[in-house]
Formats: sequence, structure tokens, C-alpha cells
Amino acid sequence: MVQLTQTGKILVNILLIVLSVLCGSLLFFVPWLKRRKELSLKRFFAENRLRFFASIVLIAGFLTRVAFLDLLPGGLNQDEASAGYDAYAILKYGVDRNGMKYPVHLIAWGSGQNALYSYLCMPFMLALGVNELSVRLPMAIVGCVSLVLLYRLLKRGYGERIALLGLAFLAICPWHLMKSRWGLESNLFPDLVFWGFCLLMKGIDDDRKAAFFLSSFVFGLSAYSYGTSYFFLFFFVVAVLVYLFVKKRVCGGGCLFICVSSAVCPCRSSPSSISISRAGNPSAFSALPSLS
Repeated sequence: MVQLTQTGKILVNILLIVLSVLCGSLLFFVPWLKRRKELSLKRFFAENRLRFFASIVLIAGFLTRVAFLDLLPGGLNQDEASAGYDAYAILKYGVDRNGMKYPVHLIAWGSGQNALYSYLCMPFMLALGVNELSVRLPMAIVGCVSLVLLYRLLKRGYGERIALLGLAFLAICPWHLMKSRWGLESNLFPDLVFWGFCLLMKGIDDDRKAAFFLSSFVFGLSAYSYGTSYFFLFFFVVAVLVYLFVKKRVCGGGCLFICVSSAVCPCRSSPSSISISRAGNPSAFSALPSLS
């Protein structure tokens, strides 16, 4: 596992800034590249000013979410540190700091902590080491993806002007900005629900069953991100199933598949399964280093 020096962190931040500009620019330049033989860049810009401004807003949204995560916010919140340390322990030793082998829910400080974010941190720890960047970068990327999905969703339903306004609102929204820069595990839940909703709308609009099933998987996965998701998911999924069945968008077998795939993740992380996993792994502390 690599360990970043201060110079390494600076280089990673520069890389993230460059990638933010490049990824945000794709919104404008990819359509132009497809039509560059028939349209000059100047003419394409004249015909697609709203798309250009959306690209600028997207770049700004990306930058404000991924740049200098190791400096702002200053220091790690206690829950960030907890999720990061458990991610490190599971990655290196196969158990969390309380001795649970590949847990579906973390004990953390004793009151419990959702496990999904710790697992998302592991690839970043392999690449960047154990530091603020590897703990916060997954959440920042999730926030950036939500910006793109919101723009596409609004553009599909209301046109480019409303999509630009919605994108600009979310890009500067203090709640979403702070949520995306803070590696708190429960902050995943709003984004995952939004992703599932976008997939659901795509399935309804395009009549694509694959989008329905992928949406149900994302909703089920969100149960690992926040405890109160159980209450929301039950009523939401049932309401969606009733709507889809009444509108004849999916058959009875499809409804059953969506219901099962949405319920697998929450059932796997239910209190009974957590209790069983704890009982089966009473102690595995000897290999873990202490927090410093």
C-alpha cells in the first residue's frame, strides 16, 4: 500500500483539477467533435450557448468538490476517521477494528456505522494510501456524478434552459457541496436514491427493463448507506411496483424480480444477520494496529 508524501498530495490535487476541467469540457466538445466536419467550432458555439455555459458550470461544480480535499475541510471528522480506519483494517487484515470479518454493518464507536462507504474507500486506499484524500475522494466523485445525472434528467424532461438552472443550483448548493467534500458514510444515501430514481425514469421513458432492474439494485444497495433507508425504501419500492404494474410497464414476474433485488441488500444487513456475524467472529484484534 502506497503512502503519499506532501509532494504526492500536491500532484494528486493537480491531477484532479486537470481531470475536472477535461471531464466538464466533454459536455460541450464531444457533440462538436461528432459534427466538426459540418460545423466550425465558432458556429457550434453560437448554436449551443446553453450547452457551453452548462459545461462551465459543470467544471466549476467538479472543481469545488474534488480540489484540495486534504485541506478543506481541515482535519478529519471523527466519523470520517472511523470509516477510514475500518476500511484500512478490512482491506489489510480482513476484519474491522472490532474483529468482525468482512462486516455488513460496522460497530464503530459502539452505536453502529454503515459499511458501504468503507468498502468504497478501499480501492482509493490501495492507490493513494491512508490519508484524507483516499477517505474523501469517493464521496466527491459520487457528488460529481450526481451533477451530471441531474443535468441529463432535467434536460430530458424540461429542456436545456431548466437543466442549466438546476445544474447551477446544485453546483453551488451549500448542502450538496459540503456533503460531497465530507467523507461521512450516511451522505451516500441521497445520491444513491437519486441515481436509482434517474434509472427508474429512464426505464419508464424508454421502456427498458434493464434500467428498472438496475434501479432496484441501486435502491437495495442504498440500504448499506444509511439506517433510516429501511423506512423509506419499503414505502417507495412498494409504491413504484404498484405504479409499474398498473401502467403495465412490467409484468408480475418483473415486479417480483424488482422486489427481490431491492430487498436482498437490506435483508443481508438486517439486525439479525449482524448479530449472527458478531456471534460467529468473537475476536480478531491481535493483528490490528492501534489508532495513532
